[in-house]
Amino acid sequence: MNRTITVNNMDGDPVEVPAKWVLCPDCGGEGTLPPGYVLSEEQTSDPEFMEDYMAGKYDRQCHICRGASKLLVPDRVFLSESLLEAMEIEAEAERENAAEIESERRYLYGPEY
Repeated sequence: MNRTITVNNMDGDPVEVPAKWVLCPDCGGEGTLPPGYVLSEEQTSDPEFMEDYMAGKYDRQCHICRGASKLLVPDRVFLSESLLEAMEIEAEAERENAAEIESERRYLYGPEY
């Protein structure tokens, strides 16, 4: 089966390119992430809670792969230099946006939020 994915070229036009499956880099292919909070002493001393916690009962779905454990990504081996450059420019813009959002979050809620 030929897999493709749509990316934008240098002009911003969508282009179909060959794609491949990779394990999600965020969850490591698990599809879930730990709850994301620090356990209290009361929680850690409750054996029933800890059993559930260690079994993954409180895990949350990965926000990157949405629980699928894998992602369809462009197969860079088959892409032209100009398309690779366009993808890198887009990725850099996304990183800058994420950094700005993180900076605003820290400003509003503090560094430990």
